[in-house]
Amino acid sequence: MQKGKDWARSTHIALNTILVGLFGWQAVTGVQIVLRIVSN
Repeated sequence: MQKGKDWARSTHIALNTILVGLFGWQAVTGVQIVLRIVSN
């Protein structure tokens, strides 16, 4: 594999980290909402 641009690699890692964080937050809050609905 050829060496890519360093800024592109850093940007890709940063965006993926942000997206994984958002997914985790969505999962936690989604489970809380579902549990609240089910308990009613």
